[in-house]
Amino acid sequence: MTDSEPAQSSIPRRIIEAHAREAIERMRTADLVTHPGERGRAREEVLRQYLAEIVPTGFDVATGFIIDSHGEQSRQQDLIIVRRDYHPRFQVGGAFYFPVEAVAAVIEVKSSLNRSTLLEAIRNAGSVKRLDRTGGGQNYLVVGGGGGMSVEPAQKDNDRHELKSFIVAASTDVSWQAAHRTFDEALQALPRSVWPNSLTVAEKFYLAYQVPDEKPRTDVHIATGVAMYLPSEETNVEPLVDLAGDLWSWLRVAPLIDVAPLRYVATSDTYLPGAAPDASVPEE
Repeated sequence: MTDSEPAQSSIPRRIIEAHAREAIERMRTADLVTHPGERGRAREEVLRQYLAEIVPTGFDVATGFIIDSHGEQSRQQDLIIVRRDYHPRFQVGGAFYFPVEAVAAVIEVKSSLNRSTLLEAIRNAGSVKRLDRTGGGQNYLVVGGGGGMSVEPAQKDNDRHELKSFIVAASTDVSWQAAHRTFDEALQALPRSVWPNSLTVAEKFYLAYQVPDEKPRTDVHIATGVAMYLPSEETNVEPLVDLAGDLWSWLRVAPLIDVAPLRYVATSDTYLPGAAPDASVPEE
């Protein structure tokens, strides 16, 4: 164990591991729900509550659609980790729409992982990562929250400026080797900018990327290969704990991206000219 690794008795580590065990048991209980759609929603809610334990108070865990300033829209996302204190959100009936600049991460939840559901999850995540967070090159990263100083333009193909996508499954019908092969094959046909940042199957495995030392293993742009972590290895942990650790690592540095409201909402341009009113006060 290195100096940067937590002690086995670390209080946060023990708490997160306990929450992970509880989430696994509750996802098993969701199997009692016979309707596939309701069973999936039950598992989404279990995972939402688990993630809420480590998501900072400046973020919400929501569900809905993500939009960009060009009018593009994602597929519906199971879980969206979105800023709650800077950008607006839009509601139509029971559907929520979030500007892509407000979103830090999305999580695709699958009841069971197989080749078909994995490919579907990768496509769903890609529908979000293809959206433009740069506002056509006009958006900026802001330091210090609302009212902070704009420091640099938001950039495409930059890990620090992109939202993250995670895939999580409660169980799997395939071996980790088969999942590894399907994941590899799918990525070969896609640009790195839309690759999912990790794949989690509770109790089975955590899949991320091989990267240089001290770099985030979720950084797709510098990845030299795929990294498979099995909880059966002595030094490894439950995959849901891996997910929590990598998500926490990202949210602590996720940038605030500012977008001009007029890129989303038009205001009137044509006016009727008139003289300015006399501001003087008449004498009595």
